[in-house]
Amino acid sequence: MATFTQLNSTPNADIIAPEIEPDQAEPEIDTPKTPDPFRVADLAIEVAIERTRTNEALKARDATVQRLVEAHESIRQKSATIELLQQNIKSRANSPFTPDSSTTTDRTETTKMKEEIARLERTIVELRIEIRTLKENAAKTLEVSQAL
Repeated sequence: MATFTQLNSTPNADIIAPEIEPDQAEPEIDTPKTPDPFRVADLAIEVAIERTRTNEALKARDATVQRLVEAHESIRQKSATIELLQQNIKSRANSPFTPDSSTTTDRTETTKMKEEIARLERTIVELRIEIRTLKENAAKTLEVSQAL
């Protein structure tokens, strides 16, 4: 067969597009015409498992957030109580009729409250770490499920 340049170099020749040889054609992608039902079922199961994992992670995250909200509200209540007690201590300290035993009791209660606040603040820090971990795991799970 004549090449394009040979045809073009002949005088008074019509311009003819070169024919593509069968071995020069782009190779077809070898894909099955019908999908393998077992592979489709496996993929469906994998997607369902990833969805379940994602839902579990989201539920765990929601439960953690709820615990954080409850801990935050508890800390607010405790802080308000501590401030009220401190105001009571100051007002009693100004009073000439303050018995020493009530001041000791107030200090003990204040100390207990401060310890409770410190414990709750530690819980909040731990829960924030847990939330961050859950978010990272959920993001990874979503990436894997989207990749499928």
